[in-house]
Amino acid sequence: EKKKSLEDEVKGWLPTGAVVTMTGAQGWDATDDPLTVHLTIQAPSFASIAGKRLLMPSYLFQSKQKDAFKNAERKYPIYFAYAFAEVDNVAIQIPSGYSLEGTPARQELSLPYAKYQMFSKVEGTQLVTQRALLLNGVYFDLPKYTELKDFFGKVQAGDEQQAVLRAGGNINDKKGE
Repeated sequence: EKKKSLEDEVKGWLPTGAVVTMTGAQGWDATDDPLTVHLTIQAPSFASIAGKRLLMPSYLFQSKQKDAFKNAERKYPIYFAYAFAEVDNVAIQIPSGYSLEGTPARQELSLPYAKYQMFSKVEGTQLVTQRALLLNGVYFDLPKYTELKDFFGKVQAGDEQQAVLRAGGNINDKKGE
């Protein structure tokens, strides 16, 4: 039941039609250890065709804070249910017959109470993206709204960066980018 519940939750973070299968997990019963989950995900229509190229997001998950800061102004303080840390290591198998033409630029943002990092590279035949988003606070007064709005806007833009794959060539032509 826990497995099914987790698979369903992850599906909510993904593009419509994605299939999620949990292949392993550690830390289910530990209170102090992180929950580490290994998943296999199939996401039809994940990439877009542009001539002889494929454009695909380098980060698989969709932003959870996408609409949280859409208003220009706010009347009330900002409250998060809890401080959090999202640390992901996502490996996307590059389709056979394609090679990596370009990876997204490295992203690093920092506030006294928040941090975001995103980095993509090629490992073998996979595009590996490492991402960390940390928020150390739950209550923020109104003057912090603009700063938080700007921060999460940049996080969303970083998460939506595209990797460019080209038809033909050897996947290792661009190894280490």
